[in-house]
Amino acid sequence: MNTNGLAYLYTKTLAAFTPTAEVVGPKDNPIIELAHQLTFIEDGLPHNSTDEIPWCSSWVNMVVLMSCLSVSPNKTVAALAKKPYQYDVLKAFYELFLQGIYVGIKQGFVNSFEPALPTFSAAAISWADWGKAVPLNEAVQGDIVVLKRIGGNHVCFLEDAKLDMTKETFKALGGNQSDKVCVASLYTANILTVRRA
Repeated sequence: MNTNGLAYLYTKTLAAFTPTAEVVGPKDNPIIELAHQLTFIEDGLPHNSTDEIPWCSSWVNMVVLMSCLSVSPNKTVAALAKKPYQYDVLKAFYELFLQGIYVGIKQGFVNSFEPALPTFSAAAISWADWGKAVPLNEAVQGDIVVLKRIGGNHVCFLEDAKLDMTKETFKALGGNQSDKVCVASLYTANILTVRRA
């Protein structure tokens, strides 16, 4: 299983046991806060509006990082050590990762595998150059899809078994879709690129 497929499974699993949605009012969902902290989007900003900041890319970063830790823990930990994370951020991330393992996502350790590390960016368009491009007619479930949208871009995982370019919409699994992690129907015409580790 490649990094994309494992990240897709983490998204499905985390959404099941920790429903991830924006919180109305001044409080924020701690999972969304953690995802943003992994992408440094809030550095220098007050942490009182976390889940109002677009978080689709932060979510994809978090679950791809979890999949990298699953397939190549040593190299992923070494990469994390080079980032200026605070201890509490790493502790929260590892605790969430261990919960994902507990529910059966762990696929085993393959330390010789070169992890396809995430972009560490909260910008959805940062995924447009990640990994390798996949021809749209070859896209399969778990591939990362980058789309254009009004006011910016969006990034998510392909939920359909295969991408059917003859259909007006496709099923996408991602964060910040209707303010939560969910499956949504998105317009096929808005796809900019599909990426695979």
